[in-house]
Amino acid sequence: MENIDNESFIIEEENKSPLKLALIFGAGMSVLMFLIQLISRSLTDPSEQASNNWLMGVITYVILLICLMFFIIKHRDTNCYGTIKYGKAFGAAMLCILFYSLFSSLFTYIWFTVDTDLLDEISKRTFFGNLLFGAILSLIGSAFNGSFRKKQIQ
Repeated sequence: MENIDNESFIIEEENKSPLKLALIFGAGMSVLMFLIQLISRSLTDPSEQASNNWLMGVITYVILLICLMFFIIKHRDTNCYGTIKYGKAFGAAMLCILFYSLFSSLFTYIWFTVDTDLLDEISKRTFFGNLLFGAILSLIGSAFNGSFRKKQIQ
């Protein structure tokens, strides 16, 4: 019988699904973004909200990118045994963005039923818009994954 190296067997084993982790991170990101928007709207004068929209957009996407990078690192370390390929990182990040978009759309709908003045906001920020920008952020977050590789145990 051949002697099988346990380390190589573990690395070649099928990676776990990112579904549960993506659901948790997607829900958390949408709650975080909802709270940021709520705080921003309550602290800003309604006449100044239009001029602050671009700043809030930049802040929102920077925070989403940081959350996606943490998600990819967590997925890599817990489900992929410390290494992950770019395609798998991108796919997992897109799954996280899908859940984020679903929960974000739900929060936006709830917010719209409470505050009917947000019709313009809802028409600009749709589910598909979140997916598009999420895809771009997923590409960026997956590219940075190579910089944060876990050291291999020799």
